[in-house]
Amino acid sequence: MAAKDTPADAPAKQSRIGQIRSAYTMTRKADPKVGLITFGTMAVVFLAVLGIGFAVGHPIYLAF
Repeated sequence: MAAKDTPADAPAKQSRIGQIRSAYTMTRKADPKVGLITFGTMAVVFLAVLGIGFAVGHPIYLAF
């Protein structure tokens, strides 16, 4: 019954990936460097965890 309660001009439901893609597209319009910032952040976190892994003696376990 909930489908009948929604207005006809309501946007269709998106999948989770579709929502992430839409949010990224809107953010990229506002800040074109968002891809580089995201990649850089992921690289720094990966290298930090890998460094901790080497310090502990299990780099493969902590890297993945």
